[in-house]
Amino acid sequence: MVGQPGHILYSEITLTEVGAAGTYSGTVTVPVDSWILDIKIFNHVAWGAGTDAVMTVGDAATADGWFSDLSTKATDIVAGANAEVVDFNNAGGKPGGYLVAGTGERAEMYANAERVITGSIVTTGATGSAGRTRMLVIYTDPTVPTPATYTATA
Repeated sequence: MVGQPGHILYSEITLTEVGAAGTYSGTVTVPVDSWILDIKIFNHVAWGAGTDAVMTVGDAATADGWFSDLSTKATDIVAGANAEVVDFNNAGGKPGGYLVAGTGERAEMYANAERVITGSIVTTGATGSAGRTRMLVIYTDPTVPTPATYTATA
């Protein structure tokens, strides 16, 4: 018997600079028994923070589990017409602990509990109001796995 795979779902947040230093955060809730397939970061407009604007993406267990110290000032991710996308296959040199760049291994892709994925940008110094970064979380809907069968050997 072949079980029906889960549907592919996604949620997107946009973090928008508002002209003051601080922490900008957005969350996506991934349901129980879902698989995270990818998280994509797109820097629509580079952030104008005077000192820095650094993004992390993680969950309640590890705030920077997927991406760590990603500058949104166009030093780590180019914005605009020729914009880059940072994702599980191209972490831009900024993978978190859940992404092992050397081996391609990925941890925490599945959980039997609901998870909240948080993207946060911390700005320091004088800041502008143009920066816009989008985070797309792609995941399956909750699935019920088909049990495997067992056959004894002689």
